[in-house]
Amino acid sequence: ITDRECEVLLLRSQGLTNKELAFRLKISELTVKNHMSKIFRKLGAISGADAITRAFRLGLIDLSASLPPDFNPDVLRELSPREVEVFMIIANEGLGNKEIATRLEITEKAVKNHVTSIKLKTGALSRDQFPAFFLGAVRSANEKTGSVEIEAVDIFTKPALTLFTFLITAFWFALESDPDLPRLVSWLFSLMFI
Repeated sequence: ITDRECEVLLLRSQGLTNKELAFRLKISELTVKNHMSKIFRKLGAISGADAITRAFRLGLIDLSASLPPDFNPDVLRELSPREVEVFMIIANEGLGNKEIATRLEITEKAVKNHVTSIKLKTGALSRDQFPAFFLGAVRSANEKTGSVEIEAVDIFTKPALTLFTFLITAFWFALESDPDLPRLVSWLFSLMFI
């Protein structure tokens, strides 16, 4: 993808709307939509979050630049287990509400409510920020445990997603309850990628 498309995608990962992107880049909203269409086609993406995740995996964008300066990954601990599942699916696969509802066997309205709740609890402006927030959480977890670095790009496989969702949920809740448990969860993480 072109440098300009990367720029559009990076700004999108910061939660900007098409209108805000157009204003920031001094282009028309239609041009932003055209850039996004080209990005989706080139990356084989189905949504903004999916395009952002794919571009990150390919090394085209640096999501750490998309984190708000005051980002605190501990806010993710406020998510319910179901919200963590929805968050992870969006951050890793960029699926839409219908696909998430089918996978989790819940209604689309329930998914929409979970997404709204996640945005309120995390301060995300849009679901397109979830991949950056996820990366911030993984990096924070690595720093807190002092464990082997686990890269977010290693986790973007469907077979690992269910196990990873369980482990990340356990990790966040374990940080407060048992000082040895996070080290165990981190060790389990490392086993997934050997």
